[in-house]
Amino acid sequence: MRLLTLPDLFARTFGPLAECVFSLLGITSFICLLGGNLVGSGRIIGYIFGIDVIAGIWITTAAVWLYTIAGGLVSVAYTDLFQAAVGWTGLIAGSIWCLVNLPRAAGVSPAYPVGDSPAVAEQMSNNDALDPIPNAIVFNWVATKRDHRDQRPRLHIADRHIA
Repeated sequence: MRLLTLPDLFARTFGPLAECVFSLLGITSFICLLGGNLVGSGRIIGYIFGIDVIAGIWITTAAVWLYTIAGGLVSVAYTDLFQAAVGWTGLIAGSIWCLVNLPRAAGVSPAYPVGDSPAVAEQMSNNDALDPIPNAIVFNWVATKRDHRDQRPRLHIADRHIA
């Protein structure tokens, strides 16, 4: 279609007025998104390093500015490779650590008063099994159900608890 931006699509589909309206809405929303991200990052940096929030916002702004000058989306592609490598390494190392250091099953403790066994025998097949608990949806939000036509198991949301 030889489009460069999303407003170009709106211009071709709905006309130039739609392109201008969408452009203004897009610019406004991204300014708000950028402001929220800068404040959030500034608060995190301020908390981690024990500095003022305003200083954290300025540090974040400088980092974003330098990152953009360094190549924008091209830098994203290169740093994504590094971040993916770090992420996969952490996943593999964390999985190995958990397999080596954690028990095979949950023991009996205040957090797991019945250990690794189900608290209610039919909790995975009966949507109402955990009803005395007010937030039963947290524990039993999906149940396996057989379709009466072909007997294949299906997952369905326990919508009676949501509604």
